[in-house]
Amino acid sequence: MSVPPPSPLLAPLPPPAWLAQAGPRGGGQDLGSFVVWILVLIVAAIVAGVALLLVRRRILSSGPDSLGEGLMESLRRARDAGEMTPDEYDAARRAIAARVAGRSTPKPGAYQNRPPK
Repeated sequence: MSVPPPSPLLAPLPPPAWLAQAGPRGGGQDLGSFVVWILVLIVAAIVAGVALLLVRRRILSSGPDSLGEGLMESLRRARDAGEMTPDEYDAARRAIAARVAGRSTPKPGAYQNRPPK
């Protein structure tokens, strides 16, 4: 069994052809193209960063107050519809107010009316 000769497309170029392609003119075009692509990547990174900052600002601008207001409205509707007792409503309202204010959430049952000892 003999090994077939390599195809002309896959055969390595002889050294003079390599030297001819590595001249100053060919190398300069490659460097220019490289610099252009680096600049394009830098501009793309800056645009992506600005877009992320705008999205972040928009998300944070709604703030925790609007989140608390939406929850409070749903709690009021549940209380008015009879889906929760006034005591449950008060406990949930205080927990939401504490969370929006940045305090830790109170323990369950901490606001129940207890007879004095």
